[in-house]
Amino acid sequence: MRTCLKLLFILVIVVVLALATEGAARADAVVFSNFGPGMTFDINHGYTIAGSATNTAQVVANSFTVAGNVNFTTAQLALGLVSGPNMLQVLLVADAGGVPGSIIETMNVNIGPFGLDSVVTATSILNPLLTSGTTYWLMAFTPSANTLAAWNFSLIDTSPP
Repeated sequence: MRTCLKLLFILVIVVVLALATEGAARADAVVFSNFGPGMTFDINHGYTIAGSATNTAQVVANSFTVAGNVNFTTAQLALGLVSGPNMLQVLLVADAGGVPGSIIETMNVNIGPFGLDSVVTATSILNPLLTSGTTYWLMAFTPSANTLAAWNFSLIDTSPP
């Protein structure tokens, strides 16, 4: 009888702890997306990502805010290579007063040619907790001076003037 009560007590503690931590962090939540229906995007136009040896070095950053606490696991981006090495870095970055601040995590991705359906998944190793109501940034950066790539527009994005 004593062993049975002991097991019951342990089971109750485990259930209480599981319920207490259930709402603290969710996984597999979409916190930001600029894809159209069925993960569609504009395969012919995008924001330029360029290394320092190209005409103008450029990094692309998009901010997002999470509505609830969630662990960051992956980011799916429509990226395409124009020229140079096909490796980009996707950075998860903290906000610093409305601009990208300190880097939380850097993920390497290999990309295919621009103009094709090329959704790339950047996988987190750290799985950092993103806090509700906090702004974060996803950035696409090329570590190679010779890479020229693009982060494809969504179907509702427009080309900057």
